[in-house]
Amino acid sequence: MKYVELVLVADSVEYQSAFNSKRKVISRLVNAVNYVDLDTTAESLGIASNLAHGIGHNLGMDHDFAAPKCVCADKKAGCIMAEARGLQPAQVFSSCSRDALQRSLARGIGMCLYNLPDPSLLVRGQKCGNSYVDPDEECDCGKPEVWRVYL
Repeated sequence: MKYVELVLVADSVEYQSAFNSKRKVISRLVNAVNYVDLDTTAESLGIASNLAHGIGHNLGMDHDFAAPKCVCADKKAGCIMAEARGLQPAQVFSSCSRDALQRSLARGIGMCLYNLPDPSLLVRGQKCGNSYVDPDEECDCGKPEVWRVYL
């Protein structure tokens, strides 16, 4: 399984808005991250597409340009690494982006994706259905509403 680490930074303004309470800041940040799992509206797809675009740059992808060698399977919404975005959020990577990712992975840029987090350090703690295989579990498929889609 591959993991992408997310680093959240709360600046002084964020800390002060939580009345200088570290616990409140952490709770707010955890809620913001967990919100992504709850929202499947078109707006959240746009946010996800923008996030994927940014992560794509971090993984060695450049913007897609209108070139014959770059193939985008979604002619309507376009591809994630396009320089300009359309009305619909892009949900696929172009052939150029996939090739760039393969080159980056071959150079070792993706080693952090195999950095399995320690489940005991999870903010919410260990529990069944959190998509992590905790020490007392053989497997963890996540929330039923997520995996039922694939049955």
